[in-house]
Amino acid sequence: MLRPITVLLGVCLVALTLAIILTLRLAPALNHGDLLATVGWRVTMTDTTYRFTITDLERSLNLAREYAIGSNGGLVFAPTGERVMIPHGDGVSLLDLQSGLMSRTPPTSLPRLNNSMWATDGQTFMLVAGEQALSATDPLPRAEITLIDAETGTTRNLSEGVLNAVLSPSGAYVLTTQDDGLYVVDLNTDETWQAQALPDGGRYLNFIWSVEGERLAVVRSLNMETDLFVLDVESREMRNLTADITERPVIVNWSPNGEQIALTAGLMSERVLYMIDFESGATEHIATADQNGLDQLWGVIWRPDSQSYVIQTGAIGWVDTGQPTARLYWRDSDGTLTQITDYGDGAQWSADGRYILYRTSRPSPRLGVFDTRTGTASHQQTRTGIGFIQPQWTSDSRHVIFNDLNRLYQWDIVTNTVTEITPNPFGVIIYALYE
Repeated sequence: MLRPITVLLGVCLVALTLAIILTLRLAPALNHGDLLATVGWRVTMTDTTYRFTITDLERSLNLAREYAIGSNGGLVFAPTGERVMIPHGDGVSLLDLQSGLMSRTPPTSLPRLNNSMWATDGQTFMLVAGEQALSATDPLPRAEITLIDAETGTTRNLSEGVLNAVLSPSGAYVLTTQDDGLYVVDLNTDETWQAQALPDGGRYLNFIWSVEGERLAVVRSLNMETDLFVLDVESREMRNLTADITERPVIVNWSPNGEQIALTAGLMSERVLYMIDFESGATEHIATADQNGLDQLWGVIWRPDSQSYVIQTGAIGWVDTGQPTARLYWRDSDGTLTQITDYGDGAQWSADGRYILYRTSRPSPRLGVFDTRTGTASHQQTRTGIGFIQPQWTSDSRHVIFNDLNRLYQWDIVTNTVTEITPNPFGVIIYALYE
């Protein structure tokens, strides 16, 4: 009975191997085509060059493509969209898309930009290089940390003794970990101070800056217990917020104003959602995974004014397979809990805090927008599986931009009409920025 199965498995393995070889031989060496686009400019990536077409300035920039990582070539755009980091084999180049000026940083080893980050104002970029950037497991190698001032092009190295580093959203601070604890580097005063000593056997699991970058949440494990600590950078006070919570902290979501923390804690099927006040440490139990239809709590998405939020539950990211547990709930400021959709995830608030954008797969792949004032929802069907759709709001809170079958579309949620923005016959759009 086993012999035919063994033969069949062998044939399948040989066929798979041949398919991979043919793919590697016939496919282009690098992804190419119109991969990245915005309203103001478009990036075309070929096997040998990047072509930046800046439509609003009626000119183009052509750059030699020396090194690429991943399907998007490793480009890392500033949140403002005015600058982009381009990786090379021995460092990165900083390109200013408005002036067209490009500058190289000092050489580094293995510039892996997946762990690197911009400050929210697009003025500071932190480059993480070396094996640490590959998210290596223990024992952690030393990281090569380079801070780049995008205005002046000057650099600063933080590599000595650093195991890991996280830039604050404001670009004013860098959190670093070393063998003996947690440190904060003040980039304005050039001062480095220790925020917390790490006891023997302790381990840091996660670091989450508040939106403004003045407060920091730290998850630390010690002696089989895991706690959530918060640090006020200005006062340098660090406190344990979960000394009286028995569940292990899992997901931390700062409110936009930095006054509250939505903490998801516990095992997958038994997770609990708490709301913790930063100043007082007062803790409120919000929800438990096995109550009111909630299942597998995955944190919250805050409204911009910090007054309410959306709770994500269920098997998120699996909406294409029809997971009924993937649900979205809106919790209003008065505590009212309203289910928005089944088979849904990816909630995003509009800038004005009125609408909630989401993805759903039932009864067909589509985008939805829930109006919190009227309690009604409108939908836009998509042609591809919803897991491949990457929607985002425009700043006017009226339009949603999304990609579908390698095309960019704009959905006017007021008139419920869709307009194609730009044809893209060459590849999948993986980055888009809209003002």
